[in-house]
Amino acid sequence: MHHDATPAADEPAAMHETTPTAPALDPGRPVRDLCMSVFDRWRCGREDGHTGPHTAGTDDATASWNDSAAGRRLRWR
Repeated sequence: MHHDATPAADEPAAMHETTPTAPALDPGRPVRDLCMSVFDRWRCGREDGHTGPHTAGTDDATASWNDSAAGRRLRWR
């Protein structure tokens, strides 16, 4: 059985292994500022936590939807 050397009296003992900070807890990670709601190919472009309908758009097309439609795809007949 292998044991690590005992630290000297004036040297602090390591209590835990060092591990990288989880990405979700990393204070240096950018804060999510856009809403994550998606409908068909559209991703909401409004700020995270907004009220009212979700909206997305380009120069030639726009879309808006509510939370009950989020995550759905359009059905073509």
